[in-house]
Amino acid sequence: MILFLSLVIASTITINSGAQNLPTAEVKELGSFQKQDLDNGGGSLECGPNVIYGQALSVSPLIVGPSLLLPGNNGYMLVDNFINIGSAVSGITFFGTFQSEGFCLPAQPLLFKIGFYETGDLNNPIYQYDLSLTGELIDLGGIPIFRFEGTFPEPANLPEAGLVSIQHIVDPFQPPCFFYWLGSLEGDMSSFILVIENGEIVNGNSIPYDWSFCLYEARVIPIANWAVMVGFILILVTLFIRLRKHY
Repeated sequence: MILFLSLVIASTITINSGAQNLPTAEVKELGSFQKQDLDNGGGSLECGPNVIYGQALSVSPLIVGPSLLLPGNNGYMLVDNFINIGSAVSGITFFGTFQSEGFCLPAQPLLFKIGFYETGDLNNPIYQYDLSLTGELIDLGGIPIFRFEGTFPEPANLPEAGLVSIQHIVDPFQPPCFFYWLGSLEGDMSSFILVIENGEIVNGNSIPYDWSFCLYEARVIPIANWAVMVGFILILVTLFIRLRKHY
């Protein structure tokens, strides 16, 4: 169990890993925008149907924080909380941008690690998925942002409340282009930024920000009344045939 007491943003931590160096672990605001600044009118900022929990993307202000994993399992992980679920979740939508020396457009598809945790235990994910995703590029006043949608290979039966993390697994054979999760003004204004070294959490701070994501309820296909009736008739026919053979 990890206990976080600090409310200071980790802004001076740098980790080296091979030929690619991690950016500074800094959460920052990139300015304020309006939906009319989008090249598509803003429709792509909304959650999809069957959303069970969502924290909408904020563009005023536009908040970014690094969440990525380099070769050698070194990097940062942003973690936010969810509430009022307590059921099976089938997929996720989230938003991000990419930076190196400036904004960059990564080669796609990209690999992301999605983790779910019980509150208070960030060392042992209850569900974890590696998803290869291709993002929808959206121009926000000259800033390239991406909308990613992923379906889990099997549903995650989540508790009523817990934690979710999203990390970009950096491809060492591509030029440096680092994922920054985009923030939200919906939530409890509290999340964590963790420092990962050799796959282990070595440092972490509580930060007064939330992050944009949508979780979707796994749909249960109802059995139609006619199907139930057909099944019942088949059972009766089977019993009748067995009884005739017996007597």
